[in-house]
Amino acid sequence: MKQDKIRHILTAFVLAAILGAVFIARLVSTPPKLIASERRPAAKLEELTAANVLSGKYTGGFEDFAADSFPLRETMRKLHSRVVFSVLRQTDKGGLYLGNAGAGKFQEINAEEYKKIAAKIGAVAETWLPELNVRLCVIPDKSVYAGSYYPGFDTALAERIFAEALPDMQRIDLSEALSSGDFYRTDLHWNQARLATVMSALGRELSGAPWAMDGAKTRTVGEFSGVYPGQLALPVAPDTAVTVDVPHVTAEYLLSAGSWIPGPVYDDGTGTEYDFSALYNLKTAGEAHGFPSIDPYNLFLCGPQMIVRLTNTENAGSGRHLYLFRDSFSSSLAPLIAEFSDYETVTLIDLRYINARLLGEFVEFVPGSDAVFLYGSQIFGDASILMV
Repeated sequence: MKQDKIRHILTAFVLAAILGAVFIARLVSTPPKLIASERRPAAKLEELTAANVLSGKYTGGFEDFAADSFPLRETMRKLHSRVVFSVLRQTDKGGLYLGNAGAGKFQEINAEEYKKIAAKIGAVAETWLPELNVRLCVIPDKSVYAGSYYPGFDTALAERIFAEALPDMQRIDLSEALSSGDFYRTDLHWNQARLATVMSALGRELSGAPWAMDGAKTRTVGEFSGVYPGQLALPVAPDTAVTVDVPHVTAEYLLSAGSWIPGPVYDDGTGTEYDFSALYNLKTAGEAHGFPSIDPYNLFLCGPQMIVRLTNTENAGSGRHLYLFRDSFSSSLAPLIAEFSDYETVTLIDLRYINARLLGEFVEFVPGSDAVFLYGSQIFGDASILMV
């Protein structure tokens, strides 16, 4: 009995010491404003008022604030990941995997969300694009090419859903034009310098002949570390960001997600200045690690923007126009299309940031032109993301 009592006292003492140390560390540390590893703002503590307490707003947000402000948060996340992958030998942590093709995340198809997205695409096409040649193209998730079975994107199932929901809309299949090496190892996005096969496939569909990138010059920007290392809380060797020169293309940021009036703005919480005249925003490139921006993919076309128009100065007068309803993948693809196709203009429209009802105020759709809804498979997991 005496030994049990001593053991209980020691246990309580150790627990109190740990809690005390954490409490002191919390007092002397400053709560973070940004969780850089997960690319999101840190949870904020609501003001302690009677109204916030009675409504549950204060207590409801305190748990998230405490978790984000915990002094050893990143250390514990890394330890957890090590246990999951190295000790328990699991193939994934919450859908995140780390394999021969790098890091990734699988997300199985939700048929109902896909049908809702298809309905929204159909509504936009019917309202704004009745006199255009409209196509739909879904970019397969990189897990399809990872070399191991992951329960993620199913190209055949997606095609069946769209064939039923949008029977009159032509579809472009890129599944055979991509491989694991065409994506960044550390991110979900594709590598611009590896898109020659994609360009060839798109050219055959949209122009009747492949768009060749022969002789294209490239520029190495710096090390690129995508979203997955931070989510995994594991070290993953960085990628190298390379841009393809597009000397005949100019950009007009007609509506910016950061500002209604395009111009230099400070974006994403890191103080990164974006040059709203550049195709490749090299101001995001730093000397040490390549990218101080919270999202290095914002190198391409300054990241998320409502409406951007690219013009090929050598194709002036061709009369060919492309309207690209896009997500982030098109930030790196669109400059290539504008440079290596015969389109006079390529207009990018991001329905995640502008309501479809406003399109007529900012975009003139030229009859007989081409329009493509080009989205990565991740977009289709949540139909509410498109403002239609």
